[in-house]
Amino acid sequence: MAKKKNIDVKNSGYSDGGASHKSNILKSWNPTKLSSKADIDVNLTTLRGRSADQAINTPIGAAAISTSATHTIGAGLRLSPRIRYKILGLSDEEARNWNKRTLAEFNLWANSKYADIYKRNNFFDLQDIAYTAYLIDGDSFALFRRQTPTNYMPYTLILQILEGNRVSNPLDFGVLSNIVETNEPNGNKIISGVEIDKAGAIVAYWISNKVPSDPFDIDTITEWQRVKAFGNITGAPNILQICHDTRADQYRGVPYLAPVIETLKQLSRYTTAELGTVEK
Repeated sequence: MAKKKNIDVKNSGYSDGGASHKSNILKSWNPTKLSSKADIDVNLTTLRGRSADQAINTPIGAAAISTSATHTIGAGLRLSPRIRYKILGLSDEEARNWNKRTLAEFNLWANSKYADIYKRNNFFDLQDIAYTAYLIDGDSFALFRRQTPTNYMPYTLILQILEGNRVSNPLDFGVLSNIVETNEPNGNKIISGVEIDKAGAIVAYWISNKVPSDPFDIDTITEWQRVKAFGNITGAPNILQICHDTRADQYRGVPYLAPVIETLKQLSRYTTAELGTVEK
């Protein structure tokens, strides 16, 4: 009988590259990509805490956050009105007057601390605060509130900047089952504080009256308020989520320092050890 020949099947594509299971470097490296809920939301509490620690307590982490905020926000976004006057049937002079008047009124509001619900910062300062919070926590929120007009502030709009941990699932105790909950009255899913409809569109945000589990507010019971994402009459946003999505089904952001947290921690420990040795 003729002997059977052993036929070697040559791998193709990535089989000898990034997908190789024979390479000594790669054969024991088998990560799995799951949904954004499993990859991101489950780890958000840990990522936020470690990111905040690096941004506060390490020179490199603080510099990365500060530099990005300075280069991106700078002095803040400014209004430059350019009305489409021809479509509205206005003359050149009427359009110029409208632009000047609108800019003056906007600056009257934006330069005032009455634009801030806490009466501490003007609109341009709030931009830096919101962006910095987004970098550290992965996202931040700007809630549109209303105030009664006064002689010194004729506009009703005020802004409330919220850090990411204020938006969470109701009665969230940090366990896996609370990453995804159900709003029983309408059947919508709530993913880490973001309520979505059956199509996956955002319809509301759940905002707590304090940072959950904060030790300085132990006398205050944590309660959540459902805020509709868009107004019923105008369709305009009631709240803005400052976030950078990288995945199609992502509803919460990832801290800016997340990819380098481990490296930054190692550098921090090494630097502290070296400086301690020098001091001795």
